[in-house]
Amino acid sequence: MKDKKNGIIFLLLILTAAISFTSCSKTKNNLFKGYYTFKTSATIDMTVTTTCSSGSVSTEAKTFTLDTENGQMNILSVDNKTGEMIVTMNILNGEVIKYNAIASDKTLTIDNQKRTIKFYDGVTPIEMDVTVSGTGSKYDETVVMSLNYSGTYTDSGIVQTTNYTITGSEINCVARSND
Repeated sequence: MKDKKNGIIFLLLILTAAISFTSCSKTKNNLFKGYYTFKTSATIDMTVTTTCSSGSVSTEAKTFTLDTENGQMNILSVDNKTGEMIVTMNILNGEVIKYNAIASDKTLTIDNQKRTIKFYDGVTPIEMDVTVSGTGSKYDETVVMSLNYSGTYTDSGIVQTTNYTITGSEINCVARSND
């Protein structure tokens, strides 16, 4: 009887240990998964080349500051095994953006996603399609993302054609958990 009782206790200890190990194991996605309030700040460096109908060409380097964006960010799990996630950003009074991302170790990676940015060259409004890539890390309840924009845009007018080429960018996004 005593051996049977010891066997049951031993079995219960093994089951308890197995349950505790599986309940404590984290999937790749759990670190980032959640609902956040975010804010971005961004500058982009460009080479601006203007070609006039007369044939003259001028090139200059310019830095543009993009409007600050803020709103609701959701980081949702798609596949726990691969780390695939979706990042949605609902910009206050603006657009909704969806990025596909991969969570690996302690990094969230966004690769080659498209979006449109808006800025002014003097008084001329520019809407430019860009490719977005970058990484994010989580610190306590905050996700900090460093994004990069790349792309070109051509503004063809009657008198001149202006080409905008991104040569560098600094886009920072800080998202604080709403949980």
